[in-house]
Amino acid sequence: IYIRDQGDPVPLDFGAARQAIGEHTRSVTGIFTAGYAPVEQYATDAKMQGPWTDLYSIGATLYRCVTRITPVDAPTRQSTVMDGEPDPMLPATDLGRGGYTEPFLQLIDDLLIIQARRRPQSIDEVLDRLASQSAPPPTPASEPSPESVEVMEQADMETEVAADPPTAETMLGDDALTAKATEVVDAPTEALAFVPENTGVFERTQRPSYRRRKSGGGLIAVGIGFALVAIAGGGYWYYSQPGGSLAELSDGLVGQDESSSPAAADVTPVVPAAREDVAAPPVPEPAVAVPEEKPLAAPVPAVEEPAAVTKPVAALTPDTQLDVATGSLSIVTDPVGARIELDGTPLADTTPITLNDIPTGSHRLRLSVDKHQPLLRTVEVRAGELTRDSVSLRPIPHGSVTLNLTPANAAVTFTELEQAYRAGMELPYGDYAVRVEARGYHTHEGIVAVQAESVTPAITLRKALPPGQLVRDELAVGGTGPDMVVLPTGSFRMGCVSDLDCETDERPLRRVTLGQPIAVARHEVTFAQYDRYAQATGAKRPSDLGWGRGERPVINVNLNDARAYARWLSEQTGQRYRLPTEAEWEYAARAGAQTRFAFGNNAEELCRYGNVADLAAQKVQTGWTVASCDDGHYRTAPAASYQPNAFGLYDMHGNVWEWVEDCYANSYRGAPTDGTARRNCGTGVNVIRGGSWSDRPAYQRVADRDNVAPGKSGRYFGFRVVREL
Repeated sequence: IYIRDQGDPVPLDFGAARQAIGEHTRSVTGIFTAGYAPVEQYATDAKMQGPWTDLYSIGATLYRCVTRITPVDAPTRQSTVMDGEPDPMLPATDLGRGGYTEPFLQLIDDLLIIQARRRPQSIDEVLDRLASQSAPPPTPASEPSPESVEVMEQADMETEVAADPPTAETMLGDDALTAKATEVVDAPTEALAFVPENTGVFERTQRPSYRRRKSGGGLIAVGIGFALVAIAGGGYWYYSQPGGSLAELSDGLVGQDESSSPAAADVTPVVPAAREDVAAPPVPEPAVAVPEEKPLAAPVPAVEEPAAVTKPVAALTPDTQLDVATGSLSIVTDPVGARIELDGTPLADTTPITLNDIPTGSHRLRLSVDKHQPLLRTVEVRAGELTRDSVSLRPIPHGSVTLNLTPANAAVTFTELEQAYRAGMELPYGDYAVRVEARGYHTHEGIVAVQAESVTPAITLRKALPPGQLVRDELAVGGTGPDMVVLPTGSFRMGCVSDLDCETDERPLRRVTLGQPIAVARHEVTFAQYDRYAQATGAKRPSDLGWGRGERPVINVNLNDARAYARWLSEQTGQRYRLPTEAEWEYAARAGAQTRFAFGNNAEELCRYGNVADLAAQKVQTGWTVASCDDGHYRTAPAASYQPNAFGLYDMHGNVWEWVEDCYANSYRGAPTDGTARRNCGTGVNVIRGGSWSDRPAYQRVADRDNVAPGKSGRYFGFRVVREL
């Protein structure tokens, strides 16, 4: 995007040009900016490109305007997604939520879809989607009364479009290729602008809270983006016509006067209605000589450029002489001392004040003072007259906030505020996200509601237990619950890490981060532990098939039985017990290993770490595939009979299959990457993990997974629990 001296944006290198030129077997070299070009623009085959290519770039520009974040370049996005990782570019529907309408943000995300065929395919399709949004009520042409002046949130103060449109460099910031400021004088005081007939999609969504939003920009930035949409659509249309060329299009965009265009006679510009009491300003002469245009095979729609607006800053000093009629403006506010912005320019003085030599016509006035709602209004200055503007600013209710912290030295951060926390700080009424942290404690994240003159909420941090520590909770009925081992938080690669014995449902390999601190049972729940629960609640005692109860892992339990036991533990201890998620189970089983088994890749060592199908089992079941070792048990073995893994957990290989919380899907595509459980798979079955006493070495791998109906129980199924910390 080339920036003119006046600050107007001019798109130069249209990706659509590749398609039109490619059809005539000509070559073209693409020039584009990383982040704003789709993947097909990196290819040499011009036939892959079309209007959808330009629309991606427009979507990227809108994304930058709305989020103030430069889009991730398309090749990086594509390669990351192909590796099974989430798209590294956060969607506009997340970043812009609350600041723009959902359909508008969804349109931006659709324009930025990596696959070209899934994007909108034409400018007409984009315009149809915009037209489907409801339009806001029209703005009255007459001067608004003080009672009808709209009071807006501070973050929305710069969203009025017509009076003073910003330049492209002010909105694009560091992404602009060139930026040059030029003072403009003796220019019309009102700007010509294209305003879409249906502008409802541009409306910012206002919320009653006064929380400060970090997302900036506004409707003007979005307006620039959609001006580019119109130009991009016209650019591809122009290249599709016989005789169209890049040189002709650039000549027509840079330094072109509407009178020089063959199509100018067919276009009627929209001009603001003239006032009888305001002299019409002179039309400035073109600053650049316009070369004679070649006749076109098909007419190109003319593009009206906004007229330059005279800034009021130069008009505020008595010595300044302007070639326009002027008047005076007196501003009085209650309370006094309000800060003033006139036509977007901050003034050094505060109210009350009288400003002289103000150009006649309508002016935007923004008044703000601490603890009051900013006021945005339009004032009319008449030639040779003093306009008096007296307004009252509405107070914003504030409350004093003091957090009662345990420990007292905990650090507090209001995550959506720039100011640091201090006891007794005053904040406008509303809800505020807060993070409280201290060394040796779990971080607390929550909401502080300010709805009174004084707010003193108590926040107590839970002590963080060191990894490896053993936790044993007392039961209300007497005795203690299972021995639990505290695990370190962290991330790991989940799935099959090698091609040895990999199943399709163990792919794609992906990185999962566990944010919830947990402790995991040292071993599977035993008959002794489950029988205590059954005795206390009247639940059915499962059969041991004559193999023995006591310290052997409980069998013949289904998913609901396992969940009921975990709920009972929660009621008895006051802590939160549950089944592990599939990600938590594999993280615990691996204990940092990236091998087939928690101890390495050699299946002959399985008998040292778990009860599996082995040589002892083969003596009874001659047709079994077994490990070439002997673990000493044909059926289940007492819990913790073998060596633990690096986390101190027993029986993660073999003994019994263990129920986890997740439903089963035949791949990890779409599965959570934050350690939470996958739900609503639509398969009707749940995941089981770890293998059993009857399973071959391939089913004992830490990545192996199987599925069973939730209501099924049998001699192979047991479980272990986790406790949230």
